[in-house]
Amino acid sequence: MGFQDLHLFNLALLAKQGWRLLRNDDSLLYKVYKAKYFPNSSLFEAKAGASSSYVWNGIWEALDCLRKVCRWRVGNGQTIRIFKDPWLPDGVSVSSLIEVDENLKVHSLIDASTGWWNVHMMRALFNPNLIQQILKLQISVNSEDSLYWSHEKTGSFSVKSAYCFLQQNQHLSYWQSSSGNSEAVFWKSLWHLKLPKKMKIFAWKACQEKLPTYLNLKKKYVLDDAACVLCNQAGVGVVLRNHNGEVVVACSKVEKEVSFAEFIEAIALLRGLQLCVQWGVPKLMLKTDCLILVNALNENSECLTDFAFILQDIRRLMAAFQEVKVVHVNRLGNLVAHLLARHVWLINDICMWWDFCPSFISQAIWLDQLAICKDL
Repeated sequence: MGFQDLHLFNLALLAKQGWRLLRNDDSLLYKVYKAKYFPNSSLFEAKAGASSSYVWNGIWEALDCLRKVCRWRVGNGQTIRIFKDPWLPDGVSVSSLIEVDENLKVHSLIDASTGWWNVHMMRALFNPNLIQQILKLQISVNSEDSLYWSHEKTGSFSVKSAYCFLQQNQHLSYWQSSSGNSEAVFWKSLWHLKLPKKMKIFAWKACQEKLPTYLNLKKKYVLDDAACVLCNQAGVGVVLRNHNGEVVVACSKVEKEVSFAEFIEAIALLRGLQLCVQWGVPKLMLKTDCLILVNALNENSECLTDFAFILQDIRRLMAAFQEVKVVHVNRLGNLVAHLLARHVWLINDICMWWDFCPSFISQAIWLDQLAICKDL
């Protein structure tokens, strides 16, 4: 039937009920449970209790799954506690360089006049690596803080991803120790394999999380940040062409504090729209090789992560045109934009070409024009 462990599958279903309570705190069911089981705390801080109902005990057991995977999307920051609530990607913990109130809210890190992060405030509280993680988050002071499910791109809970998480978590717990009976059999078999000793030691270290990975070095405070040192910035490439495929303007731009691939593609789309608005282009066809972005814009589907904030900006600009189409192309069909994006490693901020194309994209432009001629 698609699942192997009935207990974990049942927990995933119960976690779905917990997710519904989190997302619908104005429902009658939520109000009844809150009045009885957590009148003076949040759902995540609720207790089971000796006289709890069978249903509540089941939901309470599944809350641990939600606690580990759910993250806060920062809106105005009024709800989220900086040091106690999970609001940074990948479960990055927040610690301060100085002694501050442990119940301090995220809104204290936001500049009310600009609606963006107060960098001066953060420099006084956090180390530079943590600040870079925070600056990657998109915020909207006009929106409420909300929870999202971090194991789905859209941020919406799914039983499938919850079940996969529970399986992985169970397997991780199972192999963390080599002292149990079944584990002992595994380790005994490993050490008796006819392999070089260094390979067996490497396998043991990998299973025991003892390899010097970025994440493990961060846990031991050898490194301050688990992110790749090459991922602090990215480049976007934008090209505006007429119906014949001729270049009107091309642009390469450095974007700092980016978080994931879809976000970079969305930023490129946003920059292209901003450029076309200034040029007074009435009709536009937007091409990208990011299918997730295309579906999100064409289907107007719900997104619960901070990715939704940039989607709002894109939709707002799209409304300024007489006609806009968002279409998906394969990576080769978007080669010109990718070449422009790679060019940012040779510039400091932005580089633009008007009415002609730079030499490093000329061949890709020519190939695109051939494809347009074939379509005609």
